[in-house]
Amino acid sequence: VLPELANPDDWSAGQLLAHATLTHGLLGFPSLTVGAWYVAVDLQLFALLLGLLWLVRHFSLHPRQLWLGPAVVLAVALGSAWLFNLDASLDATALYFFVSYGLGASVHWLGARTLKPWAFGLVLLLVAAALAVVWRDRLALALALTLWLAVAEAGHLRPRRNWSRRANESYALFLIHFPVLLAGNALAALSALPDWAVLGVGALCFGLSLQLAGVFHRWVERPATGWATGWVGTAGARWWARRLTR
Repeated sequence: VLPELANPDDWSAGQLLAHATLTHGLLGFPSLTVGAWYVAVDLQLFALLLGLLWLVRHFSLHPRQLWLGPAVVLAVALGSAWLFNLDASLDATALYFFVSYGLGASVHWLGARTLKPWAFGLVLLLVAAALAVVWRDRLALALALTLWLAVAEAGHLRPRRNWSRRANESYALFLIHFPVLLAGNALAALSALPDWAVLGVGALCFGLSLQLAGVFHRWVERPATGWATGWVGTAGARWWARRLTR
């Protein structure tokens, strides 16, 4: 099924400006595409995580206590599991999805020994309890993946050698898979393919997305990251350093 696109005749200047700043969901403008909604929420999630950590560092009386940042982030994540994720009207905001984002961050902090194993286990139990109250498939999947990654992080699993490489390419995959799926869906719709052939197109899209993500990561994302951490990144780091030390 092809995604529904907004009618260009109905576009307004405010809607286009909101999309350019990825604030259309927050401002109540309908998304021009499903992908525009997804990217906007992803940016919100990153901004919320960064903002919470900055607030803790900036206002904490003990900034060297590294557990404070994870504690605040995971408290908001649990609030998402028990409250915000139950309100469908909030699905244009980061608060609705922040429990899954916080669970991912918790695995990193567990591996970095910033988060104690007992605290990590408590978070998992509280999220599982929220699922027991109101079942949500996506949250159950996020919880299962969190537990699996934690076991792998502890060295009890032996992931394949290329998994770490695929992890580095994950954001490139996030960007590239949608247009590949659009092309595959268009091919299936215009060709009137039988069901078995549509499944083959889906498998082809999956493999093609993985390969293109590697190309995009190598030739676009990595060079852009190097440029951003060059003179532009240095200037930005100096500005933030001055702000944080005031």
